[in-house]
Amino acid sequence: MKYKHFVYLPLKRSGEVGKGGVIIYNKLDKESVILPGYPSIKRLVLLSKIRKHFPEGVSVEEKMNGYNVRAVKVGNDVVFVTRGGYLCPYTNSRLKLLYGDSIKEALSELPKGSFIAGEVVGTENPYVRVKYPEAPYFDYFIFDVFVKEDGKYKRMGTKDKYEFLERYSLKSVRLMGVFNAEEAPYKVKEIIDKFDEEGREGVVLKDPQYKRPPAKYTGSYTNIGDIELGMRYPFDEGRDYLFPRIVREMFKVFEEELDNESLKSRYEWLGKAILGPSVESIRKVANGEALYERFVLRFPERSDLEWYLEYTRELGINVKIEDEWIEDGLIVVRAKKFKDSTNVIRSMLETGQTPLD
Repeated sequence: MKYKHFVYLPLKRSGEVGKGGVIIYNKLDKESVILPGYPSIKRLVLLSKIRKHFPEGVSVEEKMNGYNVRAVKVGNDVVFVTRGGYLCPYTNSRLKLLYGDSIKEALSELPKGSFIAGEVVGTENPYVRVKYPEAPYFDYFIFDVFVKEDGKYKRMGTKDKYEFLERYSLKSVRLMGVFNAEEAPYKVKEIIDKFDEEGREGVVLKDPQYKRPPAKYTGSYTNIGDIELGMRYPFDEGRDYLFPRIVREMFKVFEEELDNESLKSRYEWLGKAILGPSVESIRKVANGEALYERFVLRFPERSDLEWYLEYTRELGINVKIEDEWIEDGLIVVRAKKFKDSTNVIRSMLETGQTPLD
């Protein structure tokens, strides 16, 4: 695939580089980088097991709800890579405008091939749209710095990482605290309860010196909220999306030991999240409507918009521009991304048959 003066090849199989890895070549500088995929993080479903996984203590960082983006230096340029190993033109144009120089300077301090990983959050993106008070539209919060040494990648420790990012005025996810193993389950529960009230996603648990692999945990707001969002397009997200979130909530409810009234309320919340949006989508298709996501994107240059549209065509993503205007020197578009669920539901309404077992 191509993006400006870069040629790149996303690597679909896991292997040594890992799923989401990518080979990137800079045609101007005639330099290339093999960027590994972001390593998968195991998910905890029982807070009581934090002691088992982090017996020497744990640092707790906020897990923000957006999309994972890695930044790496290729030649004299910085590129931004999605979890799947793609150079999304929209993501690159926005992040280069916001932090390109700072991230380039930061990566120049590290050995070649080192990279930064963070979360793009806000409502102005084509992927995951969640409005944060500190980042309502578009921003980037870094959670990991991978340093390449002797051909291997080592995560920078908690203290060093936050000092490194502060030195270059780069934003990081919030460090909620560092706790000993005994107090950690109670402290994390307090944080999760607060996040559920505030509509925030969850936490990532890390050994402060990365002696042990990290783990993540999400609250009910996200477990059930994600289901509600996903079930608007049930045949796009699929069973692999729905079932893991139900499992997370099953074990969370078990550990919480809810009284009967609270348990009934959780049943109703989960059931409504599954059936409410999916039935509404069926009704829309039955009335001749198409299912789609709508979002607003801002591009620094017209060429960035053109690169993005070419990118969607190449990946077979059905995006249509509804409106376009200039605001604060940026090209702003309102776009629709049409969902495959429309055709599946329409076929089921016509035949009365399901494509599932």
